Amino acid sequence: MKLGTSDITLKDMFCGCGGSSTGAANVDGVRVKYAMNHWKLAIESHNTNHPDTHHDCADISETHPARYDQTTGLIASPECTNHSLAKGQKRKNLQQGELFTNKAIDHSAIRSRATMWDVVRFAEIHKYEFVVTENVVDVRHWTLFEPWLKAMHALGYKHKCVYLNAMFAHGNGITGFAPQSRDRIYIVFWKKGNKAPNLDIRPHAPCPKCGVGESYQSWKNGNVAGKYKQQYVYRCWSCNEVVTPFYYAALNCIDTTIPLIRIGDREKHGLRPLSEKTVQRIEFGLNKFGLRPTIIDQCNQHGAITNRIRTADDTPINTQTTRISSYLFSPFVFNMSHTSSKGTFFSVENETLFTQTTQESGGIISPNEFIMANRNNNNPMSLTDVVPTITTRNNSTFLVSENAILTMRGDRNFSGLTDALPTQVAAGIQNYLVGNQPFITTYHEKPQAASLTDALYTVVTKDSHSFIETHGQLKVEDCYFRMLQPKETAAAQGFPSDYVILGSKENQQKQIGNANPPPTMELLVRRCVESLS
Repeated sequence: MKLGTSDITLKDMFCGCGGSSTGAANVDGVRVKYAMNHWKLAIESHNTNHPDTHHDCADISETHPARYDQTTGLIASPECTNHSLAKGQKRKNLQQGELFTNKAIDHSAIRSRATMWDVVRFAEIHKYEFVVTENVVDVRHWTLFEPWLKAMHALGYKHKCVYLNAMFAHGNGITGFAPQSRDRIYIVFWKKGNKAPNLDIRPHAPCPKCGVGESYQSWKNGNVAGKYKQQYVYRCWSCNEVVTPFYYAALNCIDTTIPLIRIGDREKHGLRPLSEKTVQRIEFGLNKFGLRPTIIDQCNQHGAITNRIRTADDTPINTQTTRISSYLFSPFVFNMSHTSSKGTFFSVENETLFTQTTQESGGIISPNEFIMANRNNNNPMSLTDVVPTITTRNNSTFLVSENAILTMRGDRNFSGLTDALPTQVAAGIQNYLVGNQPFITTYHEKPQAASLTDALYTVVTKDSHSFIETHGQLKVEDCYFRMLQPKETAAAQGFPSDYVILGSKENQQKQIGNANPPPTMELLVRRCVESLS
């Protein structure tokens, strides 16, 4: 079917505060006609930013698809919590024999996973030209994933699973960027008989042999599904050398005008002393990264300390979750006289080169910083790394200088500012930045810290990132430390700076962590629309 670019309308199912809608609306000629979600506050945030969209606060699973007019396409983000392994526990599918045991049945988890079937129900009635369904990579392990795909095939659709990290969804006409390492699966469906969308994503990357050019996704050990670095890498299109595509560092989402508090002065400001594990993470970051700011991830509860801390100047932030879990740690306070303009963006081609470049140009931080994610497996990362995945918890990232990122979860690990921030979770602030240079930390399972030039960890629904910096002395009490704020974690997700997210700090983070990064949906909707025109 061929359509004019002005004919494209969409429904955004499980729209949250509007990440997918924002990305889709950036595609020329596309209009988000309906936005549906069960949480009133998220609908209010969505309506504030998308006033021309029809909003419906309803339990979608209890709503008949005929309630809404037909649209060209559907974009959907079914609940991911009970598909993800981010809870720190193995997901087990209930077997028939277990029905006769005393084992409790988690009805809420079953209901959560059942939201995937709402995509099928709506597609059956509205016969969309294309459907884009976003979820965590672990959804592939759902027992009914294959039957779910077959149900869509029975409705006359073909599909392709796209595995994409948000840190690489930029350029080539895409609006904005997400300085966050956030792995997701996007199941794209199109009608049989229609032209298949071009879903071969080839981010540009610097190659030591060929220079800058296209790269392609290369799977490890026969895998066909998974996450960046763990199951796949990118290779140069010309020579097959492993390369790292360009990405934006976590530094791009850090507001350096927000003051940091010296760790040794916390009690003077009415703040509780840092826990012993947090101090250990900071010390790890200082030893590993020296005077560089880092991000600490305080979310993840398991794994090595090295996965919790990353430098903030040359890696993305960790995945942001629904909790505030990332903290910025720095051995020094920012010299604002050297702060670059807010319009300056930091893109990473080579970690070492990029770090040198930001220092030579009198960047935001001197010396170097990193980010730490406050979750189980999150390490410190450079401020040039992607911010970790943003979650719904106030536990994300800290900025640390000459530094590392400390993650306040699990083993509370540190990582360099040149590493990506750990995944952000929904359990609260979990990342701290540790070192003599500012950095960001995320509160996730493993200690994570990142440099301000790293991409932020995946943003979760809880505060989980902190900003940390020091004054050059390798002592924890002389370092500076703070949580990343919702405006910063929203920027890590790729939301525009003027995007309004309503509610308390905790509820803002929950909406941010649950959101889909706008650049990823813009990229995929654009490819789908191009196949119809």
